[in-house]
Amino acid sequence: MKCAFCVTRGTLLGHTIDWDGIIVDPNKVKAVMDAPPPTNAKALSQVLGQIRWHNRIIRYLADFATPLHVVVHRTAFQWLTTKQDAYDCLRKMLSRVPIVQPPDWTKDFHAFVNTSDIAIGSALMQLSEPNWYRQM
Repeated sequence: MKCAFCVTRGTLLGHTIDWDGIIVDPNKVKAVMDAPPPTNAKALSQVLGQIRWHNRIIRYLADFATPLHVVVHRTAFQWLTTKQDAYDCLRKMLSRVPIVQPPDWTKDFHAFVNTSDIAIGSALMQLSEPNWYRQM
């Protein structure tokens, strides 16, 4: 659909948008959750690409994906239990991603930056409840 007017909910670029905010498209989540564990580096790279599409919503994605990136860049594909644990963790995080909501202009903004040897990420958040940040 190119254009829609007067709708309360719609899907755009892999995200579902409604009055409550932005969530990951349930069809994209289902595709990742139903996929079997990768059996080679190319399949793993494809799964990481699907998950990386939601990097603005998943907090600390670079940290959790690092063990899998190491497997992609090695010459011999070895799928160990630590890699399976990282893969399961990423899938779980994708299935429980928070809703990205519009900002509350009366509250302070907080910028979070996450770096590792191979990636960098950032998020703009607000404190919505005691000790609970929500992403903008």
